[in-house]
Amino acid sequence: MDAEQAWTSVKGQLQMDMSRASFNTWVKDTHALSYEDGRMVVAVQNAYARDWLENRLSSTVVRLLSGILNRHVTVDFVVEQAYIETDAEITEEVVSDADLSTRLEKTVPTNANLSPRYTFDNFIVGSNNRLAHAAAQAVAD
Repeated sequence: MDAEQAWTSVKGQLQMDMSRASFNTWVKDTHALSYEDGRMVVAVQNAYARDWLENRLSSTVVRLLSGILNRHVTVDFVVEQAYIETDAEITEEVVSDADLSTRLEKTVPTNANLSPRYTFDNFIVGSNNRLAHAAAQAVAD
């Protein structure tokens, strides 16, 4: 069984175990890149999807793959270069860091009344707002 067949089997099992929204968001567009010496490399669309899969599904995926391939398997989720190149093509212009900071200085007023209470350091992450927190932090970064 090659890597893509094994990963397709895992995706089928995950589709039955997960909600449709979660599966479509995190797993549907993934695919196997390689399988060598008990190491499966799976391509994902972005770093956020990679982190989500590593933190929440890694042990399940390892268990499923080990059962399919009849040996211990490790799984690495990587952001596929093709997705990065596609995103780069969509971007109309490349902005340098210096240019970006100049633009930000012009758009954010220096006397903005921003409350220091509302920062990521003070934000309490709970089970119902992890996605919102991670998305906001990814945008801020």
